[in-house]
Amino acid sequence: MLKYGCNPHQPSAMISTINGNKNPFTVLNGNVGYINMLDAIYSWQLVKELSDTIEKPCSASFKHTAPAGVGTSRPLSDTLKKVYGVEDKELTDVAVSFVRARNTDPMSSFGDFIAISDTVDECTANLIKREVSDGIVAPGYTEEALQILKSKRGGKYLILQVDKSYQNTQQIEVRELFGIAISQSVNNYKMDKNNIGILVTSNSDESGEAGESGEAGESGEAGESGGSGDSDDCNISEDTIEDLIIANLSLKYTQSNNVSYSYGGQLVGLTAGQQNRVDCVRLAGERSRMWWLRQHPKVLQLQNLFKPEVKRQDRVNAIVRYIQGNFTNIEYEDWLLNFTTSPLLLTEEEKMEFLYNECQTCLASDGFFPFRDNIDMASKYQVKHIIQPGGSNADNVIIDTCNKYGIKMIISNNRLFFH
Repeated sequence: MLKYGCNPHQPSAMISTINGNKNPFTVLNGNVGYINMLDAIYSWQLVKELSDTIEKPCSASFKHTAPAGVGTSRPLSDTLKKVYGVEDKELTDVAVSFVRARNTDPMSSFGDFIAISDTVDECTANLIKREVSDGIVAPGYTEEALQILKSKRGGKYLILQVDKSYQNTQQIEVRELFGIAISQSVNNYKMDKNNIGILVTSNSDESGEAGESGEAGESGEAGESGGSGDSDDCNISEDTIEDLIIANLSLKYTQSNNVSYSYGGQLVGLTAGQQNRVDCVRLAGERSRMWWLRQHPKVLQLQNLFKPEVKRQDRVNAIVRYIQGNFTNIEYEDWLLNFTTSPLLLTEEEKMEFLYNECQTCLASDGFFPFRDNIDMASKYQVKHIIQPGGSNADNVIIDTCNKYGIKMIISNNRLFFH
């Protein structure tokens, strides 16, 4: 039995297995809610699939059945260590993946549900302990980590353990809605890091960007390729291939329409359930821009000006508002109370100069681009690589537009709608 359904006025809620299958989840601490279980199921599938694909520890921060953040164990730069508040800590690989996931969008991650692909260690547990979170799912915990997590939320923190060997053997999944049932084949699409799709753009990167080498592969028309190229054919760095996989697989478990942005081993921007794709590109792009601007020198300096009594999440929120700007007069006066001295504001010109010089991202789309305006919009957020399923009547126009902007685009031939 669960505490209740989506809302407290839906008192009857429970978990049932299908066809005698074993429930892979074990409650180690706390009481499970309906939304908790949805987050646990979706987030666990995401981190397990991503970890199996890129062969690294992975973590996800879920809010209301969608990832607020996804991260891998790719090492952190000194700047990111400062931005993420871990510059004084020795981090394990699992801890790095968690810190990255939690810091994709730390405002949205407040009160999240965490999924981790590997055993949770003491280092990771201590980092989780300082955050506001509703629960966690992982295949295992060290004894030290388990005791640390059990102390959260007055001993009520939800801790789930999942059987890592569990496989969904169902071929058909069924949903009951409004007194009727609808069914479909299970989405068994898998990515292969050595075979993510076909590079269809003919542009080459002549700017000497880190991680890029040589000329782009031969161009081809989307829908006529009939197959997939590997990472050598795409002539894109391994780190970029990994970033494209992170972005693409995150869409598999996020409400459509949707696009995602990734960079450096993690998500940096994501939307969920927009009605048109160009809004997805814009909204997720704004979140990616926020991630980049948290590394601006003025923002880093801002962290040194907080009064000691200002709480972690209040600092996160204050930094977000600093980057966004456009304060009301009353709001600005109250915002200043967070600091020992009045910070110098970040101008729009300073933002754009920093983003122009520093920002570059990968973008994944769960469906094809129906119009070129999506690419025009993506270019405003310094997107350098795109992966998308293709299949639009406008594919030739989309490819041509990418070539004009110097964006490399890969066609996966696999749509990833999730409803």
